[in-house]
Amino acid sequence: MGIRPVITFLSVVIISCTPTRNPGHRDLHTLNTVSWEVTRLDPAVTWRHSSFLTLFDTIENINILDIDLNDSGIHPTILYQDTLLSPTHEIAEKENALAAVNGNFFHMQRGGSVCYLKVGGRVIDTSQTNLGQKYFLDELDDAAFTIDAMGKVAILPCPPAGWQSLTHIPTILSGGPPLLIHNKAIPLINHSFNRNRYARTGVGITTRHHLLIVAIDGHSDKSRGVTIDEFRTLFQYLHCTDAMNLDGGGSTTMYIKGQPYNGIVNYPTDNKKYDHTGERKIANILAVIRK
Repeated sequence: MGIRPVITFLSVVIISCTPTRNPGHRDLHTLNTVSWEVTRLDPAVTWRHSSFLTLFDTIENINILDIDLNDSGIHPTILYQDTLLSPTHEIAEKENALAAVNGNFFHMQRGGSVCYLKVGGRVIDTSQTNLGQKYFLDELDDAAFTIDAMGKVAILPCPPAGWQSLTHIPTILSGGPPLLIHNKAIPLINHSFNRNRYARTGVGITTRHHLLIVAIDGHSDKSRGVTIDEFRTLFQYLHCTDAMNLDGGGSTTMYIKGQPYNGIVNYPTDNKKYDHTGERKIANILAVIRK
């Protein structure tokens, strides 16, 4: 998705599938009865994968990273580049990350995030509201994955005074739309970005203080992707109290150290194929590092 979520998504509307109903009990039953492939990557990190034939009345391929934030040795981390764009696996490998996913929305021509990004107290990029709706949707900057000075991870809504007002929080990766805040569903605007099915990347925090990182493949007859409502339903099923959407579409990528295909375990589609080689060059990632 990257630089311009509206334009990039519109380019795939023809092969996307618009849902015919809201998520319901049948979807929850499907999630409850499916078998997940489970791989322990670290004492605090688990990778789950499953494919569904009838979830949300269609076919879906889902990968989930489950990070136990109660383990003080595990560190979710934002890795970024100022202007250079690189594939997720290259950015992750430089810091010896256990796992990673693509980060927030970015500018595909000049690089850098188009949403607010602060890492270690340094403001890297500000919200690019001057780009207009063609390149920047306000709702895609309305939540943030944050890490405070004590290393505590949270998902927060944008404060009235803007992200720059959170001077006490050194790391802020904004994105959106927000899906759940304090266990409450956040209203969505009526926009094709939310209504249509696309590949999605998102994060959630559970009642047990686990960070869940989810990548759902899309734009293929082997995995259709999800609407934002459907994405939220998945995080609710996973017992998240807070959750948010990150960049998706052709950007959706999950990396796991040591796996084949440069560690790419999902099916990124920037090459218009359903394989493991279609990584998009991006500006930043959410990585998991053991220290």
